[in-house]
Amino acid sequence: MSSVPNPPCLPSCNALAKTARRSPVLSPVAASLLSATEQAFERERAPDTGAAWAPLSDPYRRWRERHGYSPITVLTREGDMARSVSIDWGDSWARIGANAPQAAIHQWGGKLGMRPGPAAIPARPFMGLDPTGERDILDALAQRLSNALHP
Repeated sequence: MSSVPNPPCLPSCNALAKTARRSPVLSPVAASLLSATEQAFERERAPDTGAAWAPLSDPYRRWRERHGYSPITVLTREGDMARSVSIDWGDSWARIGANAPQAAIHQWGGKLGMRPGPAAIPARPFMGLDPTGERDILDALAQRLSNALHP
């Protein structure tokens, strides 16, 4: 039986694999998702497009004023939805989510034909990745790759 010589990249590939096991490579992805989401709430804009969120309806704005929810900010009446956002990651995945009951309807909006009121609202995406996060992820991954290839 003949042996096949190790390819020249094997030591570097082994170093990269060892680094990936030793440190959470995808934690910067999750962190960037969380940062973009926090910025979305502060700026009241979709993280991926930068589009401003639709303003509150006049009746709802008046209701909030009457009930002392001031200053009037979109998607932040008491902060429950923003506080419900969480991240997680593993060896091959990263995710962000919000477990507040109203999160999905605000992220994707209602559908045409839904009854007026709390269900028929415009989408106000608050989870996503912004351009800064994309750059941060690429920089972090490039740095980890460089560290693995040139220990």
